[in-house]
Amino acid sequence: MTPDEAIKKGRLLSSEVCALGRFGKSGLRRRRERGMIPAPVDRAREDIYDAKAVVKALFPESIETARNPFDAAFDGPDAD
Repeated sequence: MTPDEAIKKGRLLSSEVCALGRFGKSGLRRRRERGMIPAPVDRAREDIYDAKAVVKALFPESIETARNPFDAAFDGPDAD
């Protein structure tokens, strides 16, 4: 699953969060305890997470938060 597919889905099960981040259930628990992953929004057989918040936490440079590469043309050569 890609970050874009996850956002379209809306909500993710804990197993899907693990697959997206490529870590196990214990890694998910540790990341959640450290505040690196947002808390679940609901519980069922598995925890349910908000997909947009998870993608933003795992991929801060994702498409939605990334800077538009065409903006550089307007900033000039000394930008950044």
